[in-house]
Amino acid sequence: MQQIKQFIRRVFSSKKLRTILTVLALLSSTAILGYLVYSQREILLSYDWKIHWIYFIPIFGLYTLNLVLVSYVWARILEALGIQASFLVHFRNYSISNLMKRIPGTVWYIAWRTQSYNSELGASPRLVSLASGIELAVFGISTVLISLLFSIKTILEDSLKVWGLAGILGACLFLFVPGVQKRFFSWAGELNQTVRVTDLLKWTGVYILTRLVGGTMLFLVASLFIELPFQLLYAIIGIHSLVAALSLVVFFLPSNLGFTEVGVSLLLSAYIPSSFAVIIVIVNRLLVLLFDLIWGAGLFYFKGRGPH
Repeated sequence: MQQIKQFIRRVFSSKKLRTILTVLALLSSTAILGYLVYSQREILLSYDWKIHWIYFIPIFGLYTLNLVLVSYVWARILEALGIQASFLVHFRNYSISNLMKRIPGTVWYIAWRTQSYNSELGASPRLVSLASGIELAVFGISTVLISLLFSIKTILEDSLKVWGLAGILGACLFLFVPGVQKRFFSWAGELNQTVRVTDLLKWTGVYILTRLVGGTMLFLVASLFIELPFQLLYAIIGIHSLVAALSLVVFFLPSNLGFTEVGVSLLLSAYIPSSFAVIIVIVNRLLVLLFDLIWGAGLFYFKGRGPH
């Protein structure tokens, strides 16, 4: 394990190698995009396409809004840990690290973040890793809360969902116990430091907003192909967050094995025909990948420096 860590550290400490890996992530995302279209070509070709193109504009707008919101929280977390930079630097790094998530294995996007901030700002890799852990915990808490608010009936129908969400919430909240935090901060080289509860509540609040925005985006993607009653927005927001919360169970696996796509399509099929549900999930993932590429590639050469 130590040899693996040293290898990853050597790879990401080189600016040239980080650039190569970023380009590979761009190419990987493009390849995945192409593979998804090819692998699902029978479903896509068999569908009688009558698309409401006008929805593409708000869909892209909502994706961008979500990207700005999560980047804002990421910037505030780093700032709370003493890592100062302009918001544009954080936004750029966050957008590119999104592409790293397309490479199999959880470690890549965290490793890219740690070494990028280390080389550009001199930030401790352990401190940036800790920031990623805090971000993940805030994400987990927000998804569980929205799931409980919008999908409580679906959750109570399955004891596995109840225990899964309880476990995720418990694990995320455990990380915010002051004594536990001090241990993590000590590991990161910051003695007797903790994150303020007020900050955690603010970040969770923003992430709750991102869950609402993300669920609305999925609703609009569905509206590209089928007219949906506005009342269904409530259920789709719940489905979107419920699957996101439960996907944390497989977060550290090399791949989530299509957990998100399968989960969303199965839950959506309770409200709309299953054939539509499958197409909606496929197109939603295609659009997210495409938008990741647009922002990641667009900001790849952006250079930003300096404190707020």
